Amino acid sequence: MLRNFKLATLRALKTSGVFDLVAASRWRQNRLLILCYHGTALEDEHQWRPALYVDPRVLEQRLEMLKQGGYAVLALGEGLQRLQAGTLPPRSVAITFDDGTYDFYRRAYPLLKQYGLRGAGLPDYLLHGSSAAGVQPDLLLHAVEAAWRGDS
Repeated sequence: MLRNFKLATLRALKTSGVFDLVAASRWRQNRLLILCYHGTALEDEHQWRPALYVDPRVLEQRLEMLKQGGYAVLALGEGLQRLQAGTLPPRSVAITFDDGTYDFYRRAYPLLKQYGLRGAGLPDYLLHGSSAAGVQPDLLLHAVEAAWRGDS
């Protein structure tokens, strides 16, 4: 019931133009919106763990919305630096995947690449230096960055 109320409220705000007013406001221009994802469903994980896994079709819809809305999608590090320096472009957004490994590579990475969002969405363990499944983060980060540059 609470979910339905929230959705109805959001629809009313969008229909009334409040979303557009906020998006174009000075307040929003000084903020970095960070979209955080845990993982991307390989099969049906999004149906039984919706708080942890996003359906790749939903992720693609959201990326399309960012593209159509003229959002500036930045790598998290760049976004944080520019936020601190006061040089964020309008409608700045960063996308992160906190625990994406194989599912990130198979589902999210191709979508990010398709939308030209190089550097966006790198899994959190690449940013914070912890190892996942015994893989050295610096080696994995090097491999991912090389792939995103088109070196492999």
